[in-house]
Formats: sequence, structure tokens, C-alpha cells
Amino acid sequence: MDNDETQVVDTTTEETVTEAEDTGVDTEDTQETTEDIDWKERALKAEKAIEKAKAKAKDAPKEKKAEGSDEVTIARLEARGILHPDDQAYVLKFAKNEDMHYLEALEDELVKDKLDRNKKLRLSAQAAPRGNNRAPGAQNDVDAAVKKFEKDGTLPDNPALIAKVMKALKTR
Repeated sequence: MDNDETQVVDTTTEETVTEAEDTGVDTEDTQETTEDIDWKERALKAEKAIEKAKAKAKDAPKEKKAEGSDEVTIARLEARGILHPDDQAYVLKFAKNEDMHYLEALEDELVKDKLDRNKKLRLSAQAAPRGNNRAPGAQNDVDAAVKKFEKDGTLPDNPALIAKVMKALKTR
């Protein structure tokens, strides 16, 4: 039984020896290196590493922000009721020229007035009739010529219009 106990003790000491070798740190070397360290050099190296990390951190978000920023900005403008692309471009351009955030630009009186004018112009353009005749449905020259041909069989004098009429008749 004594042999078994010595074997157990031997294996545990071997394990502790191998663990110390695996870490590669000797207690004597550690004491010598702490006394030999030049703290000023180490602090300067750490400061340089921090400055490099900050520079990398500043560069990385700008690239990501440039990619997705426009889409997010447009989405935010649309959520605030600025739906037309011309209005969105105006707000962003104004904010850039005035060196302010686009949400601050929306509060500016000039921007509000311009957006209101653009909205009124678009509404009035939509409300205005498009045809120049007073008939309830606007007709173009081809439709009128097709109806005239079907009514009395006469074709217009313009050769380009004749070709369009014949093509319209074929597609019916």
C-alpha cells in the first residue's frame, strides 16, 4: 500500500511541475522583470496604442455611417411627412449648407415656407385639368383620328398620324 501512495504523490507532483512549465512563467523571472521594467517607456507605448485605437475607431464608424446614413435619414424625413424626393433633397442641402442637423433644418422658417410652397404647387398641378378641350375625357390625336376613320372612313393628312392610326386599328 505504501507503493500506491507514493505513486499518487508522484503523479500529482508531476502534474504541478508540468503546469508550471506550460505557463512558461518562472517565479524567479517574474521578480526580476518587475524590477527591470521602465515604466515611462511602457506608459508611452500604451498611450500610442490608445491613440491608434481611437483613430481606427473614428475611421470605422464614418464608413458605416456613410453607407446607411442616407437611407435612415430619408426614412426619418418620410416619417415626419417629407415624402417628395425634391423636398427631402432641399432639407438635406439646406442642413448641410447651414451646418446643422436635418431635424433642426425642419424647424427653420425658410425650410417650412419652401416645403409649404412646394406642397401647394404640387396640389394645384394635380387639380388643374390636363386637356385643353372641355370634353369630360381628354382625347389625343390618334384616338380622334381612329374614331373619324370608323365613322366615315377618312384618314388624316399627316403620314406619321396615319401610321399610328393603322397601328391602333390593328391592335384592336
